[in-house]
Amino acid sequence: MKKILLALLLAIAAVTGTFAQKSVQFGVKAGANVSTFKEYGAKMRPGFYAGGYADFRINKSLHLQPELLYSTYGQTRSIPYAFYNNTKVQSHFVHLPVMIKYYPVARLYLEAGPQFGYNFTTTVKDEPTGKRNIAPADKFHLGVNVGVGYYLGNGFSATLRHTWGIVPSRGFYTGGSMNNVVQAGISYSFSSPK
Repeated sequence: MKKILLALLLAIAAVTGTFAQKSVQFGVKAGANVSTFKEYGAKMRPGFYAGGYADFRINKSLHLQPELLYSTYGQTRSIPYAFYNNTKVQSHFVHLPVMIKYYPVARLYLEAGPQFGYNFTTTVKDEPTGKRNIAPADKFHLGVNVGVGYYLGNGFSATLRHTWGIVPSRGFYTGGSMNNVVQAGISYSFSSPK
């Protein structure tokens, strides 16, 4: 995973160097999400994300947008008669999505791309033991994003995105599970779309 991430960073640097002289917009974004890991008894838990991005215009309809985000993912889990019952899990991530954005019409865009993540800590709270921090068994995560956005004007856009984990990660309970996240938010570009 580390080699893949390094190769991706080098690819982004090469692509951004190619398009930097054409048209680039920088911006910030933030919003809310609901997430869970695909484990028995798991339910979605609310979280949030915030960060920045660079939008590189390839042509009139196609853009490349790498992002750097801080995100919280988690879940609640309740299994009757289990030792660890009514458990709340919150994981803290740094995410690097690399999105391809397609504008079929003015203001509206569709997006898709990979997302690399680093889980630097996880907080667990349950009935028998209380709240504690644990070291994630798998720190690196890989997912696929699909979303839609709409430019509202004055630099603001509304965004909706769904993330599917595609590489199992060892969670608090199981040998491997994948995350499932839906997020909605607002982004602000420091310059208007061209």
